[in-house]
Amino acid sequence: MKILYHIIAILVLSTFLYLFFVITDSLGTHHLAELLMNIDFLPGFRHAGFFSSLLFHLGTSTAVYIAFQCIKNSHFYPIGIIISIIMFGILYPFLITMSVRSMFVFSWGDYAIWMLGHILFLVLIDLSLRFEKNFTHH
Repeated sequence: MKILYHIIAILVLSTFLYLFFVITDSLGTHHLAELLMNIDFLPGFRHAGFFSSLLFHLGTSTAVYIAFQCIKNSHFYPIGIIISIIMFGILYPFLITMSVRSMFVFSWGDYAIWMLGHILFLVLIDLSLRFEKNFTHH
């Protein structure tokens, strides 16, 4: 039951982040959902389809989730959150710079939305780990 909880949590978290960016894109930002899923700069993935990008995104979300699962009861947890925020902050300009497609352009407004989405993602990870015991006991 515990593994099922974590699988569902990862799927919900990944879907939330993607849909958050789909919604903000529809309100006027510049391709944040596509940037989130973009892996065209990786060798062999220049013309990757949505499914390949989705699997890559799920793998990345899983790695972040597992990292927090491993440190959730340690003094490294707050440090992990700070490091994650910094990494998400670096990721936005990095993905724009590395992208093969020229449609991605740096924007401070989009950067703020990117950070908001990823901070909400971290909050949801924290909540899912805090409430794990409520859903996995017998």
